[in-house]
Formats: sequence, structure tokens, C-alpha cells
Amino acid sequence: MATVEERLSRLEGVYEHLSTRADIEALRGDMMTLRGDFERAIEALRGDIEKSMEALRGDIARAEARMLRWTMGTIIAAAAVFIGIDRFAG
Repeated sequence: MATVEERLSRLEGVYEHLSTRADIEALRGDMMTLRGDFERAIEALRGDIEKSMEALRGDIARAEARMLRWTMGTIIAAAAVFIGIDRFAG
């Protein structure tokens, strides 16, 4: 049978790798710092995405206006051609 000292030394050896309260508090502080960093990064990304979306909306609006002008111009030109053909052929 092992003596009390032997049993105690074995127990101390088993628990040496466990974290202390100070280790846990340091880890908690690091995690809070990381959380703040992540929140700032997310906000920065959100702002960048919003700016990109606004620019994209402007690009789409300009493209839509340009397509509308071309479509209307083409319709008017086609109507003029058909009216001209009708007048001269008829």
C-alpha cells in the first residue's frame, strides 16, 4: 500500500496541467479582445458592403436609363422607317 506522501505526489502530478483561475481570467480577457476585434471587423465589412451596394444601385440605374433611351430611340426610328416605307410604297 502506498503512503500518504506517495499518493499526494501522484495527485499533484495529475493536476499540474490544469489551468488556474488567473489563466482562465487571462483567457477570458483575450476572448473579449477578440470579440471586440471581430465586431469592429464585421462593422467595417458591413460599411464596405453598403457602399458597394449603393454604387451598384447607381450603376444599375444608369444602365437602365441608357437601355430605356436606346429602346425608345429604336422604336421611334423603326416607326419612322415603317411610315416612310408605307408612304413611298403605297
